[in-house]
Amino acid sequence: MSENDEGTQDQTAVSPDEPAAPLQVNVQDVSTGRKCLTIEVPAERITDKLNDSFQKLGQDADIPGFRRGRVPQRLVEKRFGSTVRNDVCVQLVSECYDQAVKEQHLEIVGDPEFKNADDIKLPDDGPLTIEVEVDVAPQVELPDMDQIPVTRPELAVTAENVAQQIELLQKRFGHVVNVTDRPVKANDIANAHVRVLAGADADDQAEVLAEHERVEVTVPDDGTPGHVAGILVNDLHQHLVGKKVLDVVRLSTTGPAGHEDERIKDQPITITIRINDIFHVEPVDIPTLMERFAAHSSEALDQHVRQMLEHQHERQQREAMRQQIIDHLTDNVPLELPETLTGREADRLLRRHAYEMTSRGMDEKQVEQRLAEDRAVGLTNARKHLATFFILNAAAKKLAIEVTTPEINSVIASFAAEQGRRPERMRQQIQRRGDMSYLKQLIREQKTLDQLLAKAKITDAAPTPS
Repeated sequence: MSENDEGTQDQTAVSPDEPAAPLQVNVQDVSTGRKCLTIEVPAERITDKLNDSFQKLGQDADIPGFRRGRVPQRLVEKRFGSTVRNDVCVQLVSECYDQAVKEQHLEIVGDPEFKNADDIKLPDDGPLTIEVEVDVAPQVELPDMDQIPVTRPELAVTAENVAQQIELLQKRFGHVVNVTDRPVKANDIANAHVRVLAGADADDQAEVLAEHERVEVTVPDDGTPGHVAGILVNDLHQHLVGKKVLDVVRLSTTGPAGHEDERIKDQPITITIRINDIFHVEPVDIPTLMERFAAHSSEALDQHVRQMLEHQHERQQREAMRQQIIDHLTDNVPLELPETLTGREADRLLRRHAYEMTSRGMDEKQVEQRLAEDRAVGLTNARKHLATFFILNAAAKKLAIEVTTPEINSVIASFAAEQGRRPERMRQQIQRRGDMSYLKQLIREQKTLDQLLAKAKITDAAPTPS
């Protein structure tokens, strides 16, 4: 037999138009919103996939003594069998999982969890069995979404609001001064070395769960919670006021329920704060603030700030009305949320919330404080946001809401204008951080809520007595 004949005889072609052998799929409930899929891949499909892979490899393999494309399949199997079988196993697991999900009409949320993933191998004969657990989106039965009752909050900017905002702006654009002649006071900024230790009342020999060499800790007013390295501390004022440079503050608390680190989440911890430096913000004077906003007089500055506040209030007014729509829907749509998904969703929600706040022009300190508060409420907040996501997703589908590229560009341009940045630079930053999907989802949800607002029964709030 010639080399050509031998090579041709061992290569059995598989028609690309021939349908693959059907899968056997069994679906069982594991817990609320979580299912286990047992997928049986028939031996015929495995054999066809292997033969196809060996044929393609044989056409490209460069083996001494054989022309390219004329290598006997049994020789290809002998030399590359282990590698090909591993590759085919990975391909089949992915393909058959996707096929099973599609055939069973499952809407998957999050990533699948394959049982004994490292031990999945192609059998020498017979079918391949794959077990995978998935979280599925709950069924959403939407109520009547016409004429949802909404109260429009009063929109009013007072002279007192303007004065308070000017004071805040003076601090925002103020000068940071290193304090060397006194201990810590409220509203100071302590540059500190922070460690998070495992256990309550832990000493320095305890396990270090997190460490930050130089972190800024803003000292709150008495009775106002503050945060240390993302952890909310209710009595931070009492611990820090009166301390001096090189003093070490040690406090015990419980890790926030929504913390990303499982070693900290809901666990007893000790936080040590060694003060390296003390800083204080000296507010800029009014003439300097006028110059920054190109205001030729104090009256012009007041007018500029009033317009800023009116814009903010209009946005807050709309956000408050949108929230009323959300509250109405979540109160009237019973949902069984995937239990295992809620914990993982908490981490994603922190990232999305940080993006939303940054996009609205909140400064870094405000964002950090709000995130610390989010971590403190943890799973409760996650379950509420998760329910909102599923309900608004269903509403968007019913209303056929889509997000276009011009709409995305318009929102980016608006965010950039509020922060005094160039739109293309902001777009690059969003893409670099991988936040474009959050932006698109945010726009889709806002469009959905705005459509529902257009059909809502809106009444104005009673004016606040002067």
